[in-house]
Amino acid sequence: MFTSHYTPKFLTKNEIPMMRNYAKANEERGALHPDILEVIHQKKWLRTTIPESISGGLEWSVPEIIALFEELAYVDGNIGWTVNLGAGANLFAGFFPEEVANEIFSDPLVCCAGSGASTGTALYDKENENYALKGYWRYASGSDHATHFTGHAVLMDTDGNEIKNRYGEPDTVTFLVPKSDVISHPSWRTLGLTATSSHDFEIKGATLPAAHTFDISKGSDFQTGALYHYPFPLFSTTALSVMVSGITLHFIELFESEILTKIPLYGEETLEHHANVRQDFERLVPQFFKLRSDFYAALEASWSAVSKEKMILPQLENLLTDSALAMSDFCYDLATTLFRYCGMSILFEGSEFNQVYRDLMTATQHFVISPINRN
Repeated sequence: MFTSHYTPKFLTKNEIPMMRNYAKANEERGALHPDILEVIHQKKWLRTTIPESISGGLEWSVPEIIALFEELAYVDGNIGWTVNLGAGANLFAGFFPEEVANEIFSDPLVCCAGSGASTGTALYDKENENYALKGYWRYASGSDHATHFTGHAVLMDTDGNEIKNRYGEPDTVTFLVPKSDVISHPSWRTLGLTATSSHDFEIKGATLPAAHTFDISKGSDFQTGALYHYPFPLFSTTALSVMVSGITLHFIELFESEILTKIPLYGEETLEHHANVRQDFERLVPQFFKLRSDFYAALEASWSAVSKEKMILPQLENLLTDSALAMSDFCYDLATTLFRYCGMSILFEGSEFNQVYRDLMTATQHFVISPINRN
């Protein structure tokens, strides 16, 4: 029987069970327990994407950041998802002028939550160089502990009409506001990832300084580090794909320990001796690790290109995107195939296996890695 092997890089073998012991408490709260948040801040995981030029910024490489995200998803989907989205939004620190970036991101507890949707409006006041901002946004992961919120808003003229860009589409502005400008709506009641506090938020009429808007559609004008010239859509795709692969690592681990060693009803041997179980497990798990290896090879190649040239060729970008999507798609197929062998043990609320499966199914629904979002 094939045995999977995953060696943690960022946490000790004692730290992993300690963090997993909070899984039930996290779900009951609908947010990460304060003790887990304390670990996250002590480890400075949310600061891995903040420039070194800002006090406490670590500015890790993309491969290091992605590997951390996957490991935390392996530990617990809620922890991985929350750190992923929080650190991913903290990367925006590299797209502000130095004075503004230091003002906001030197805070050791800073954490941005937000939305990628343009579901708000912004009216620009040229004389005072600010925006009148209002709107309603959904799915801002980490809302309960966020210090700031980000989002997109459609630019409006003084007559209340949308301003169009050169392509005839609504022009938008990307913003960052303090939590005090936001009304959080506790709307996140879902199948899985229930402790990520991915709530909706509303802004009813904030005044936004123009200096608190930023542009991630191209490389940073303020930082030279490769992290801030790596295409953000590519970063987002890879970061979300390893949420799925990290939780799948946990799923495989539990399948090996809880299912393969179980004697089924009316059976005489453990399931590892069952022909169909053995065949599917030995087919799916090695293929998963092969796709995961291909993904990390493509990730390293993309990072090497950006590090050297501050740009990435389309073929490398496409290779990594395809690898990320192939891996996350396969994780879904693996879990849903092996699910049928899990019997009743995976169905009961409160079990570790039940949570891992729910988290995995929820993670695969994100639009960025969904089959809906394909050419």
